Amino acid sequence: MITYEEWTALMDEQQIEESRRWNAYQGEGASIVEAAGLDLMSMNPDVVATSYALFHGGEWIIHAYVARKELETTDPFKTETFNGFRVFYLYGELPPKSKAHYREE
Repeated sequence: MITYEEWTALMDEQQIEESRRWNAYQGEGASIVEAAGLDLMSMNPDVVATSYALFHGGEWIIHAYVARKELETTDPFKTETFNGFRVFYLYGELPPKSKAHYREE
């Protein structure tokens, strides 16, 4: 399995090709999307927590929890990407700490 460092060195097209080989329903690629979420949180001060999930068709996505409602994603088809994964910015109730990574205060 590819590492996150190897993943970030790939071009966009190569990331797409690599991710299509994963059986996400068996957890393949989970460590990559988890690392991407942590990386996003370290770079974006508006993100207070991250988790990841499977979207339709076995696509890994990042859930980035934000402290301000105006940052929330309102259209799942108009999302930004970060290191090859779509990012859904969520506002409101945070997930349990056992299911997410939180910004260290």
